[in-house]
Amino acid sequence: MPNANTEPEVIFLDYVRNGQARLLVRWNITEVTTDDLMTGKPNTSWNYSERAIWWTLPKPYATLEGVLAYLESVQGEILEWAMATDTTFYR
Repeated sequence: MPNANTEPEVIFLDYVRNGQARLLVRWNITEVTTDDLMTGKPNTSWNYSERAIWWTLPKPYATLEGVLAYLESVQGEILEWAMATDTTFYR
């Protein structure tokens, strides 16, 4: 399970190439407090599940803001897709 010192975004846009976006999608984000081994002070970190996926953009976007607005509008669908790719079905 990945761990970060800063609170992760649910969807992080890695880069865009040929009309597709490479996304880092995160869920099950939980805050964890541990003691720093060097100082003994509390340290906050986050654990989460993560998948890197490719997402085809529906049209060319001229700006980064346009891509981010589109991704925000379909965040639920992207999250469901990423979580489904992390599931194995047995019969």
